[in-house]
Amino acid sequence: MKIEYKLESSLTNNLLTQEMAELYSNHYGLWGSKQVGKEGQRITLTPIKISKWLENEKAYIATARADGKKLIGYAIAVVKSKNKTVQNIAENDKSKIISWVTQLVVHENYRQRGIARTLLFSFWGFSNYYAWGILSSNPYAIRALESATKRRAIPMTIKNRKDRLISFGKENIWYIDNETEFKITQTVSKANTHFNSDISNVQKKLEDVQTHEKNWEMGQIEEGWEWFAFTFNDQERMKLTKSEIKKLLDSSDEIAQEAYSRMLMDSKKHKWSNHTKDEVLFIINQLKLKGNENILDFGCGIGRHAIEFSEQGFNVVGVDFAERLLEKANENSKHLQNKPIFQVGDCRNIDLKKQFDVVLCLYDVIGSFIDNEENIKIIENIYKHMTINGYCIISVMNYEVTEYIAKQEISFDEFPDDVFKIQASENMENTGNVFNPNFYAIDKKTKIIYRREQFSSGDNLPTELIVRDRRFTKDEICNLFKNVGFKIVSSSYVQAGKWNTNLQNIDKRAKEILLICKKAD
Repeated sequence: MKIEYKLESSLTNNLLTQEMAELYSNHYGLWGSKQVGKEGQRITLTPIKISKWLENEKAYIATARADGKKLIGYAIAVVKSKNKTVQNIAENDKSKIISWVTQLVVHENYRQRGIARTLLFSFWGFSNYYAWGILSSNPYAIRALESATKRRAIPMTIKNRKDRLISFGKENIWYIDNETEFKITQTVSKANTHFNSDISNVQKKLEDVQTHEKNWEMGQIEEGWEWFAFTFNDQERMKLTKSEIKKLLDSSDEIAQEAYSRMLMDSKKHKWSNHTKDEVLFIINQLKLKGNENILDFGCGIGRHAIEFSEQGFNVVGVDFAERLLEKANENSKHLQNKPIFQVGDCRNIDLKKQFDVVLCLYDVIGSFIDNEENIKIIENIYKHMTINGYCIISVMNYEVTEYIAKQEISFDEFPDDVFKIQASENMENTGNVFNPNFYAIDKKTKIIYRREQFSSGDNLPTELIVRDRRFTKDEICNLFKNVGFKIVSSSYVQAGKWNTNLQNIDKRAKEILLICKKAD
């Protein structure tokens, strides 16, 4: 079963309203003993009521579907500053944003699968917001808040900020008004929302979430009340062990796929990607191509080089592991008679059962994995898919200029927690500039680069990822290709779109190393 997540920025779909109402009514919970005449019955909602709440809140909706069809979970949140929504607030003003989750529902048959955590993290994952919070009678939700934000919900800390939070709630949250009663002291933080849900199993849940390392600090609640739980940007982060951080980072394949598929490479702000025609003409001239060659584009992304080669009359196959990007590639090429063939696949192991005269592997496909054994698999698969005397053209990020301009250095082995001190940005999504020294840290021992990238555009869930990549010196990348069996035809330090100009290794423009290699007989 594949679970697909999506962000709904506004509620314009009546069918979705109906689905949300049915999911809530069948799977949210039961009324408690104080709800006279309804105790023990399902708590239900109507589509009209959901629509009214969302219209008033201008809320965000994150949905989860099984195999792209059945709605199995959703979360609703208000994510805004006092007067601005997240879309129209300046990048450097995010520290004023409060992210307040107002509702969370997961189908009973799909619980304990991380669905709730994923939905909540989409609203709580941005590390430079002012505050993150939820009102809930479920201790698991409070622990999810702490886990997502790496901070503890502490009544005394909430008490010191309560005026701002309550004011925000009265202005933006449908169930908070001037009559809402709050009790926020040094030992408890809760609000009387008069939502009389069944809390008979809360004590058992409190026992489940309390450990020697994690005391429960939010106090007790009674029926009709919910914990008023918030964490704040300026709080001390919970320290994670090296093994915990390593586990967080080691899902590198998924993180790389998610990060690269979220780059807006067809955006005008991605200036480095606006030189496709010049780069294709450079390749044609350098290799003296005649127009009848078969070309393979490994890591083709949205297909910009593959499409340009097709327009020049070549037969092209493009491969990428990001299905989302290939959807754009097919859309961008539908006007062509000689359309490229795009295929979802992993460049490390895909077998196309065919060899090509020219293989492209451009803009950092090699290096997207920090384990060099994985990058070598890409090189070996390039070799496998080339004809004898065929050529490959590859580009990788220049480690030497990365190190030369770096402002932040870390040692992951000694101080792994330092990765969380890197300033978060939307550079990768918005401009593709991963060479801004204000937003990356370099580990000189391992030559791994660390960045904290935020992605918020489109209908995919907002997310913040710690992205790692490997960059190369010219000698390192040349040796990797030689060891696989390639002959190096040329190697140079270049700038995007200006491949005819050879630069010095630490020239700030020289972000890429360009190799032309030949498969010798």
